[in-house]
Amino acid sequence: MRLLFDGTYSLAPRHILRRSGYAKIINRDGVASYSLRLRKSSFPRFHVYIEISKKVILVNLHLDQKAPSYNDSHAHAGEYEGKLVEEEGERIKRWFEHCKL
Repeated sequence: MRLLFDGTYSLAPRHILRRSGYAKIINRDGVASYSLRLRKSSFPRFHVYIEISKKVILVNLHLDQKAPSYNDSHAHAGEYEGKLVEEEGERIKRWFEHCKL
């Protein structure tokens, strides 16, 4: 699910996500993203990538059901739509709206 935000916010997008419960993770290529565990174990989890341009903030959200099956693989059982993803997308929208100037 792709969420687009425009405007000015009181916090940087990464700080908004962290306040909403997401933790920063760095992959083996050094790319930062954010995850929110649904249980004490690492999976399933919501996973978010942020892209920032001069005009908009793009939050790319999906649900990782499990870890990659193969070593050196980026493939996973990610879900980009569905009830849980939609509900989490709405929750993220509320956090961004709360921080909008």
